[in-house]
Amino acid sequence: MNNKWKQIVAISAIAGISWLLVQNPYTQVYLTQLTNDSVASMKQEDELLLQIKESTKKYEIAPQDARIDSVWKTVPAYNGLKVNIDESYKALK
Repeated sequence: MNNKWKQIVAISAIAGISWLLVQNPYTQVYLTQLTNDSVASMKQEDELLLQIKESTKKYEIAPQDARIDSVWKTVPAYNGLKVNIDESYKALK
C-alpha cells in the first residue's frame, strides 16, 4: 500500500507542476505572440504567391509553330516560356 501511495503523490505532483507551467501568464503571452506572427507570415506568403501568379501573365509566351511569311519567307518555331510558380515562390521566399 505504501508504494501505491508514493505513485499517487508523484503523479499528483507532476500534474500540478505541469498545470502551473502551462497556466502562467508568460506562456499565454508567448502563445498569443506566436499565433499573431504565424498569421502575419501566412498572409505575407499568400500575398507573394498571388503576386507571382499575377506577374506570370507578363512573362509567359505561348509557343508558335513555324510558318511561311510573305515578307520574311520562313519564320522559325518558338518554344515559348512558362513560369514555374513553385520554383519562383521558393526562390523569392
